Amino acid sequence: MSYERDRRNTYGENDKSSRKNIPRGKRLASRAARRSASVALVDVRGPVDVVGVVEGYGGPDVVDGAPADRVEQRIAGRRPPRFGKWRDTPLGDVVAHQLGRRVAVDPAGAMVADRRILRLEHRLGRRIGPDEIDIAPWIRSLAMIDRQIRLRDGDRLRDWVTRRLTMVRRAERAGAFTRYDVALQDARFVAGLHRDGIAAVVADLLPPVDTVVRECLARIPVSERAVRAGRSADAHRIRDTFRLVDAVSPLGAYVVDPAVATQLRAWRRLRRKR
Repeated sequence: MSYERDRRNTYGENDKSSRKNIPRGKRLASRAARRSASVALVDVRGPVDVVGVVEGYGGPDVVDGAPADRVEQRIAGRRPPRFGKWRDTPLGDVVAHQLGRRVAVDPAGAMVADRRILRLEHRLGRRIGPDEIDIAPWIRSLAMIDRQIRLRDGDRLRDWVTRRLTMVRRAERAGAFTRYDVALQDARFVAGLHRDGIAAVVADLLPPVDTVVRECLARIPVSERAVRAGRSADAHRIRDTFRLVDAVSPLGAYVVDPAVATQLRAWRRLRRKR
């Protein structure tokens, strides 16, 4: 089981409802696509000679394919109805959110929940700095904000996105996050917004993709040569390096600066070889 790769359904419905509604949504989308094609073919239904195809010597010959061509272009030009499933949430974010709710309901268990959140963040590799400062409240707050972002739209969505970016900077000023943590948080957050189709709505609030990728590449703690050598002394730093590379890899399609794109491709190739 992986906190990053395993996911949980957080759409809000119960398990049986989702189990029934997801296949139903796919069936309805396919039915609508078939219906759209059937309506477009009404114009070319009828005898074969009306369509423009006649039986010639050695097989059918096309005399006038204009009606059929128009229907084909009409069908190809339409965007077929498609069922879009709400993306499941990584297990680590779900656990952090549940621990945060548990603290809100039972303040007496806050110390135990904070220790569990801290242990969870260490397993996820979201912190590499010293542990003198308690980062559990910050992580718990970010997890709750991430859930609100997925449930909101319009001005409320923009408010939550602004709050999320501001809280990461506040955590850095308080000493809870290092520059590595900030770069990793920003990369994962921006990549998640692009993945869920939200980034276009709040593009003016987000840092440029080139800036996010450049900052992550600048925080890589080892060189490419050290990664290729793979010494045991560098194991932890190599792991932290690949976490940054994995975080910015989904943003590669949105990078504009050729130098940044080239550097990112080099690290991604190195990541695939490991």
